[in-house]
Amino acid sequence: MTDGIGFAINRYRVRKGYSQKHLAQLCGITPTYMSQIESGKKTPSYTLVTKLCQELGIKQQDLYRTLFLDSFVNESPESNKAEFISILREMLDRLTATDKKPSFQEN
Repeated sequence: MTDGIGFAINRYRVRKGYSQKHLAQLCGITPTYMSQIESGKKTPSYTLVTKLCQELGIKQQDLYRTLFLDSFVNESPESNKAEFISILREMLDRLTATDKKPSFQEN
């Protein structure tokens, strides 16, 4: 399992500290079905994705963003990966520089 929506769901589930069984119970599905989603054997419906995101405390756009970024990094030629990493580093540098600026000044 290295890609697909099931992999993205797995990442968020593990990060949240939920077992497959627990998340399945919260979503009203069987643990077997949850396992099949995460392994890529089954594709969840839009309604189920909505419920999974709700129970994981994430926005659907974050789930799909993770899915997109993972597929881009895993399927792109090495030259694209290097460019992508360079862009991410630049963005992080900008964020870090912004965070270092004082948000208020004392009199």
